[in-house]
Amino acid sequence: MLEILTAINKTVLNITISIVILLGGIIIGKLVEKFLFRILKEIGINKAFRDFGLKINADQMFSNLAAYIIYFVSLVSALEQLGLANVVLTLISIAILLVVLISFFLAVRDFIPNVSAGIYLYSKIKEGDNIEVNDIKGVVLSLDLLQIRIKTKRGDTIHIPNSTVSKSILKILK
Repeated sequence: MLEILTAINKTVLNITISIVILLGGIIIGKLVEKFLFRILKEIGINKAFRDFGLKINADQMFSNLAAYIIYFVSLVSALEQLGLANVVLTLISIAILLVVLISFFLAVRDFIPNVSAGIYLYSKIKEGDNIEVNDIKGVVLSLDLLQIRIKTKRGDTIHIPNSTVSKSILKILK
């Protein structure tokens, strides 16, 4: 019975210490954020960035960054006190990796079909050819791996993705 009470006391103590660490981190983070904001405002860091052509609110950005770093460190310390830091950080790392991978695949989902279609179209079309794609007639101005630029009779320049051209009926006019 004494062992159970000792274990409960130790757990309650660890939870209490974790809460104190977390609250202390939030308070210190807010204080550092306000203090750093005032210092950066006084030295005119925004003006220095504007002189370089960057229109950013640097004093707010750097003070927020400092506060978030303090929040993160206090969160990790609180989790470490509970013995959960490794598990939580591993889960966060996996989540970040998944977001990066999904973003990458969403970014290249149009790129790969356009490149493969561009390689195919290099053998079929050359600059100066008269073509018709999706009821658009014109002269090929340029062809690269991603798109075809066509100049119509009205003088309009139209950019058509290569994947669209490869999926459509392509007429090479004489």
